[in-house]
Amino acid sequence: MKKTVVSIVSIVTALLVSALIAATPCFATPMADISLSMNRIAEYTKPFSNGGGTMRGNYFRVAMAGGVTEEALDRVAALGRDPDAIDTNLEIAVLASSVGVINIAPVEAGALGTPKQTDLRLGAFLYQESLLLRFLGNTNAAGIHEGVLQHVIIARGNVTRAEVESFYQNGIRAMVREELVAQFNQTHGNYNPYMVYSSNAENECVIDDMTDILVYFFTAPNNNTYAPVLGVLNHFFDLLARGIGSAGSAAGAYDVAVSNLSSELMGRINTDRRNRVATTSSTSEMASFIRNSNNAANRILASVQN
Repeated sequence: MKKTVVSIVSIVTALLVSALIAATPCFATPMADISLSMNRIAEYTKPFSNGGGTMRGNYFRVAMAGGVTEEALDRVAALGRDPDAIDTNLEIAVLASSVGVINIAPVEAGALGTPKQTDLRLGAFLYQESLLLRFLGNTNAAGIHEGVLQHVIIARGNVTRAEVESFYQNGIRAMVREELVAQFNQTHGNYNPYMVYSSNAENECVIDDMTDILVYFFTAPNNNTYAPVLGVLNHFFDLLARGIGSAGSAAGAYDVAVSNLSSELMGRINTDRRNRVATTSSTSEMASFIRNSNNAANRILASVQN
């Protein structure tokens, strides 16, 4: 009987909140014109990969014949698990976008665009990873990513360092928002958090707040910008402890979104949550997020009670 009541409450809550926000434009956001995520890179590398997760021999040989030096190969191989093998999607993508391979690439490999667009995207991903890894304390890995960016991607001559950094800075907001909207618009448990945590009649948008929080972190990763990133997840679990079931769904959506943006960052968040690291953040973005998410939670409680 209890499960039936909870199920009915979940359905009624979702319908009520959906009706409140259905007409709002809070989520009317353009698609990102860049993609730095490993998911996009994995799609790009499929035609070049064999079943064992390494680069197909014919493409590898063409890459080496087309001007990839032994020094560049060593730098790229150091990105992954085995420094003597090209065995990750990122490594394959870097070699597969070299001049020789591009000339014989199958049609489906055009996912990252022209050679310049491809190097901008790969360069931006490497730049992001170097920033995050340095913040996380892995200076060796940060240096490896920085080395591939500078001595492989930029050295190819399609892009400059300034262009890569500008491309990253200009595109990170659209990418973060796109990922958050995608994950919050999926049902987690009994709720679609997109419908619960988007907007009310006063256009309070929790998604906007989370976008700001994540963008500030990815732009300049440091302890001050990290605290709100962890704080968002802690706050959703605090709401869950208050009996707001949809907050658990939102926490799940946020977890997946951040993981897709950076698995290393999500690993740090999970570690800090296991260690019960407290978050104190006085940023205006965090204050706005807490206010708006609390308002959403209170609307849910009021809807159920009425």
